[in-house]
Amino acid sequence: MTASPKGINIFSNQCEAYKGIPKRIAAMTFGEQLINQQRVFYTITLVDGKKTTQQIAVLNTIEHELNKKMLGLIQAAFVVGAPVTIQQCEQASIAGLMVDFNGGKTINRF
Repeated sequence: MTASPKGINIFSNQCEAYKGIPKRIAAMTFGEQLINQQRVFYTITLVDGKKTTQQIAVLNTIEHELNKKMLGLIQAAFVVGAPVTIQQCEQASIAGLMVDFNGGKTINRF
């Protein structure tokens, strides 16, 4: 028996669960999916030590200029291994992210 993705809450409030907790990005996933009745174009998986989260959706699509900037910020944090902290969640998706590129000395918010 298989269930339709429309009926499964894959992200089950992962955004709110990890809001305000610094973690590193373990993986980025791209590709259009229909999750919880909304279109998702990319997700991130966070890690702290050995513990990883489930995929967390990033709000909206990469077609919008603002979301292209968010994608660039997430990619940069992933490449250098900078800690990220979810600042805002909307519709169980990341809507605001803080990235620490300089050991706590410089914080870039999106």
